Amino acid sequence: MAHDQAFAFPFGQAVTAVTQSGNVFAGTLLGIRHHNESSQRIQLLFIRLTTAVGPYTIGEVVALNTAQIESIGPIAIT
Repeated sequence: MAHDQAFAFPFGQAVTAVTQSGNVFAGTLLGIRHHNESSQRIQLLFIRLTTAVGPYTIGEVVALNTAQIESIGPIAIT
């Protein structure tokens, strides 16, 4: 999911993202940022969590590499 067009959700939308490692991140979409690291362009998706995941707690902001996201949608998994 390395294209901005793949994220057709407005900022502030509640989303759930599933990563390649199987982690499920549910929260509020805050934005997308681009980062150039050596010759590689990385896109990071920022989500404020509404559910705890692993070591992260509710309210924390996580940055997910868009290349590691398997699926994303406006659905909350409880």
